[in-house]
Amino acid sequence: MRRIIELDGIRAFAILAVIGCHYFPLSIMFFKIPEFGWAGVELFFVLSGFLITSVLLQLKTRPHPYKVFYARRILRIFPPYYAVMLLVLLVALLQQESFSGMRYVGRALFLQAFSDASLVLHNIAQILTHARTIPSPFHSAILPPASDRFYVTGFTASLGPTWSLSIEEWFYILWAPLVLNLRRRTLAFACLAVCVAALFIRWFGFMGTRTYFDFFSRIDVLLGGALLALWVERRRSLSLEAKRLGDSLLLATAGIATVLLIAVLYSIRPIFGREVRESLSFTVFGLPLIALIFAGLLSYVILHAGREHLLCRFFRLKPLVAVGTISYTLYLVHVPIYFLVNEFAGKMGVDPRAYSAALVISLVSISLSLGVAQLSYKFYETPIMNFKDALTDRVTGGSSVVRSNREEFVHAPVEVDDSNTETTTANS
Repeated sequence: MRRIIELDGIRAFAILAVIGCHYFPLSIMFFKIPEFGWAGVELFFVLSGFLITSVLLQLKTRPHPYKVFYARRILRIFPPYYAVMLLVLLVALLQQESFSGMRYVGRALFLQAFSDASLVLHNIAQILTHARTIPSPFHSAILPPASDRFYVTGFTASLGPTWSLSIEEWFYILWAPLVLNLRRRTLAFACLAVCVAALFIRWFGFMGTRTYFDFFSRIDVLLGGALLALWVERRRSLSLEAKRLGDSLLLATAGIATVLLIAVLYSIRPIFGREVRESLSFTVFGLPLIALIFAGLLSYVILHAGREHLLCRFFRLKPLVAVGTISYTLYLVHVPIYFLVNEFAGKMGVDPRAYSAALVISLVSISLSLGVAQLSYKFYETPIMNFKDALTDRVTGGSSVVRSNREEFVHAPVEVDDSNTETTTANS
């Protein structure tokens, strides 16, 4: 089994977009297009749904699938995550910063994405009991300005992006038993049903931007990737003509989704410098359209990986692959390091609110984040990943095919390397 190198390039593209969104001096460049870099989390979610489902489908016929899957996920996700949480906590204590201990415990238990669940259910219950009317998703209003991302308000706030890890961890917990026990067709219908349900949850339970960070409102993006994984596996048994037809339909769907997304954005204009996630129509229709577009992108890259197509060659560029390889820790540390550099600059008499100073702070923060992520990957994460392979062999008696090799993926994606599931869910 071989690693899909292009997926590291896609990770790099997503994490760089997110950093551009979080570092406000970068977000206002290029006509403020980087401010939409939060959409990188959509790409991460689709990619994660695809990879995790692909691995689980491979494990269905392997010994001890639950032990292998959960042990490998824990060894990959937990060590960097809790190391960063501990370091942030220590710095906050040294600074005598006041923070909520219960919130910190919630982050440790990956409960961030459920913080507004009661409000979502309350809004839905009010509509079902006719206590309030159903909001129109076609109503257009002037959107509020987008705020500067993660401006310094307290060091523990730098863990804000971990909400997406909360969604992923609970996705692993709930999705794995279904994939390992249900038939493929049943899984596909379940995905579609949950995607429809999530659309109505975002609609009836709408809370503005906060809706974007809710587990029940975002699960459909991961399941979009899961549907792609089911298609990739299914197409292996189809005729060449059926494969081409299915691939063409998938790309055509992505194309149509692009046109519809442009229409949604046009209907809620102006959007530059505005928080589009405050729009009900964008939340209900725009978010799933983004997921469809990214699913089409991934399908094209996966099905042509290792070939000389321009897009695949772009995502195989060594700088992108290098950044994508360390993207998980880069995602975890880029905001805490931004906070630290920002605070240090302030103590040195630099005004971080001045654009030129803020730009230098951003560039220094990116450099330090890349360095820390690279050191972590080489000296901390890689030894743990090597143990992950040894543990898999011990559990399965050496019979498992799920491994963390670094071979380049070539041509037909018959199977997906588990090492590709080091998916960074970066977000805003």
